[in-house]
Amino acid sequence: MSITAALLVGSHLTSCTRSATPPAAPDPAPPHSEVLDPEAVPSKAFPFEIAPSNPSQIVRDEETGASLVANEVLLIVHTGTPRERIDALVLAIGGTVVGTTGETLQIRIQGDGTRAGVLKAIETLSAFPETEVAEPNYVADLDGG
Repeated sequence: MSITAALLVGSHLTSCTRSATPPAAPDPAPPHSEVLDPEAVPSKAFPFEIAPSNPSQIVRDEETGASLVANEVLLIVHTGTPRERIDALVLAIGGTVVGTTGETLQIRIQGDGTRAGVLKAIETLSAFPETEVAEPNYVADLDGG
């Protein structure tokens, strides 16, 4: 089974085909030059490709009818956000960065396997001033079948 998915975050669209409690206000970012840039992050770099999503985690949003991955969120942080702050955001939702495309981070979360778990993670991420966009990882069948 192959799944064709489109990642849409804000105005950014990427497609790929693959087989099958709000935090306290974060501390201001300390002065630091390490940002989300492969050359500025020599160790523990983020993967620079989209990771395959688990098809068994795809659920339908009953309110909108859209399909989304129940254990993933997509995140864009403001330009210049230090890597340590990005790590703090990901940690705040108990997540792991499993993929990237452009400036979008694909984060796998524990969640509860439901839309509500994804929305809770998005609400938590949205409380951080470094977050530009936090959205579900929506899935679209681009093959029409």
